[in-house]
Amino acid sequence: MPLGHKFAHRVETVIAVDIEASKLHNLIHNAGIYGVANRILPLCMRMEEANRIRGDFCFCSPPWGGISYITSDLYSVAK
Repeated sequence: MPLGHKFAHRVETVIAVDIEASKLHNLIHNAGIYGVANRILPLCMRMEEANRIRGDFCFCSPPWGGISYITSDLYSVAK
């Protein structure tokens, strides 16, 4: 079971943030299969925009493109 769905079995609300709407659509579809779709709030936005969201904890699962991300202008792994 994916991590987001495991969280949704233990907490009242999971806020799922992704820049790609298709990924959020898949998340909600899969959450329905696991019976937790009513506990997940999908938000389509960049993580930089999501910094105003408040919650009890934050779990981040950034995209992984290998060691080349160290020199990438697209993602900063130095922050």
